[in-house]
Amino acid sequence: MSKHHLWVGAAFAALACSTPALAQSNSGEVQVADISDEIVVLGNSVRQTQTLRGADMAQEAPGTSPIKLVERLPGVSFSSADAFGAYEWAVRINIRGFAQQQLGFTLDGIPLGDMSYGNFNGLHISRAMISENLGRVELSQGAGLLSTHSTSNLGGTLQFFTRGPQEEMGGVLALTGGDSSTFRGFARFDTGAIDGIGLRAYASYAHGETEKWTNGGQQNLEQWNVGFAQPLFGGELSGYYNTSERRETDFQDTSLDMIRRLGYAWDNFAPNWTLANQVADIANNRGDTGAPVTNAGAGTVYPAPIATVDDAYFDASGLRDDNLGRLTYETSIGDNIEVSGTIYKHDQEGQGIWFTPYVSPFSFGGGVAGVTSPISVRTTEYDMDRLGGFADLAVTLGAHRIETGFWLENNNFNQSRRFYDNTRAAPRPVLEFMRNPFATQWAFEYEIDTAMFYLQDTWDITDALTLVAGFKSV
Repeated sequence: MSKHHLWVGAAFAALACSTPALAQSNSGEVQVADISDEIVVLGNSVRQTQTLRGADMAQEAPGTSPIKLVERLPGVSFSSADAFGAYEWAVRINIRGFAQQQLGFTLDGIPLGDMSYGNFNGLHISRAMISENLGRVELSQGAGLLSTHSTSNLGGTLQFFTRGPQEEMGGVLALTGGDSSTFRGFARFDTGAIDGIGLRAYASYAHGETEKWTNGGQQNLEQWNVGFAQPLFGGELSGYYNTSERRETDFQDTSLDMIRRLGYAWDNFAPNWTLANQVADIANNRGDTGAPVTNAGAGTVYPAPIATVDDAYFDASGLRDDNLGRLTYETSIGDNIEVSGTIYKHDQEGQGIWFTPYVSPFSFGGGVAGVTSPISVRTTEYDMDRLGGFADLAVTLGAHRIETGFWLENNNFNQSRRFYDNTRAAPRPVLEFMRNPFATQWAFEYEIDTAMFYLQDTWDITDALTLVAGFKSV
């Protein structure tokens, strides 16, 4: 196996001027100003950095993805197909001209990849944590942070942080209901600091379900988060575990022409399985799919207003089961040295499901006339097993703050394309994992080892001038 090395060097300089929105103390802490009822932090870095807190998340509708929260910040372009920003297939984010695949994303330092649909080295923030457990999110614009555990952060970086266990015992119970059969329940219990040992812990659970606003179809999420923090040897040992089960029915992809012909709320055929089979039979009779004729009696004319076999499919969905955990220790040695280290584990099983009229058992010389459907289920299957760790060291020497660290990860990633049959009587359930395929188009196995090292120096030359220089190797 060939090895590729990437060396990235960067140097930055900026003038830090005191304004009503920013004041920086000698300790490097940033004082936050209230701007138009939004909490925005600018500073603590030579690049533009903004921080939003859990209180800002609480102003959003329950179940809203934490990534949607940053759409209010300058320089950010965000779009989605649903009100919560949680439907992963349609989420798009750009920051100052950098596309999502050029950005870096982490949760408590754990790499999330580029958070695109079906990515090979991470997961979406909506599946990595319950949104109500967001502590803060930091957006660093411009060139990517050297310390980010990411291989894609050419541009900005979004760092999410969980809300850790609280000092006081308490709990939260919240229920939400709304249009489109929306329901969400969230519960969290904090033990508070236990006398004598100082251990703090919490457990939380969320269940959300809603129907698509177009033609129905469930979009469900069930999720657990637990965490703890324990004072130990002058520092703190903390842990976090997340498990999530996401089942989301897809929206039909549309074009401007389709919206004009078919209407704004046009969607998949589901639950009309009979119509879906009729359109597939007609497409086969016309030669539009390249598949064998499956029902000559269906004719060659699509029922109005359908004009092509691609105007609608029966259904589609995205299924993801994720488990994510970390263990972190951080401490200070004297007043000038800070040390932290984390190990993490992430495993995922996923399927992207599409009911396709283009392939069926008949395409492979199989199928039973009148019994087997001309529509099969095509899946793209994602299985991921990541184990990694990272450590960081910061040393303050007079006007210099020297930071260094590394990140290591082993990732076993499998991806495959498979087909599953249906009967004309009933389709397979769209929100269940498909088993026993009749064909496999391709299957790939990857083992990806990542090693990252960075070193940088932040030099406060004067009260008004700071120089940062460093490099990162991947």
